[in-house]
Amino acid sequence: MVDLTPSSFGFEAWSFHVVVGKDKKESLYEACFKQESMNTSVFSICICIPKTSMSCEDPLVQQRGKRFPGSLNEFLDDYRGYYEYLKANASIENWLKAQTYLVCSNMMNAAVEKDVQSCAIEGFNNEKVLDVLGLDKDKNTVGIIITFGYRDEPIREKIRMAINEISTFYY
Repeated sequence: MVDLTPSSFGFEAWSFHVVVGKDKKESLYEACFKQESMNTSVFSICICIPKTSMSCEDPLVQQRGKRFPGSLNEFLDDYRGYYEYLKANASIENWLKAQTYLVCSNMMNAAVEKDVQSCAIEGFNNEKVLDVLGLDKDKNTVGIIITFGYRDEPIREKIRMAINEISTFYY
């Protein structure tokens, strides 16, 4: 399911860092402001993104763009307008980070099908997490973290707003 997650322009500009060891989990727990699911999880996945320009000349863009049918120039012609928009609005990092939510959601949905619980963690100290992972802070940032484990308490009733309370239809 993860390998079928859509990503904008098919870049899949993410990397997965799986934390299993007790010491690493404890360090991650500290970097995530002591959120309990960090300590009780079987493992956690930190989804990281590169600090990159994402320009048409960027090696990642060039490498990933070559995978698609047609020529690289055709791919870049399609991408260029959106890139210019992102650049003009200083939104490249936000766009890349939003992409991690797509793969996170697919991972969490796949987990629940296997009766594995998960929790998306947005509260973390980026630099400390990168230290735990041993990643270069000049080249990486953390998009989101997901914990995975098994239930040790009863299922709580889901409290969600009704779809008609949060939807507006335009005709």
